[in-house]
Amino acid sequence: MAACSEKAVGPEETVKTGQQSAPKSNEAATPISVQSYQLEKLENGQLMLSGNGKNMSDNVVGKAEAVFKLFDGDGKEVGETSAVVTNLAPQFGWLFQAPIADKTVTTVKLKEIAISN
Repeated sequence: MAACSEKAVGPEETVKTGQQSAPKSNEAATPISVQSYQLEKLENGQLMLSGNGKNMSDNVVGKAEAVFKLFDGDGKEVGETSAVVTNLAPQFGWLFQAPIADKTVTTVKLKEIAISN
């Protein structure tokens, strides 16, 4: 999985976007919502996943990890990346970005959100 940082992303070329909470099987189990994400191609050719999430609960979340599946232009899964946040306050959001080394990636889909305290 690629490393992820928690900071804002500047305006760059957008490749694909998404907006989604945790997959339906996981929705009741997590207070974290991934509100939007997009795959961007930076000026130097680097692919970057950026987006934002929010703690929808009234409790601090010790650690949340949003895991994303990466797909190439043929729809073949070619890997995963994740965004991690720690000690997210109630009703607060976070911005994330993660570099993607595989330049064949054209689509990103949220796989799961894992919570640990």
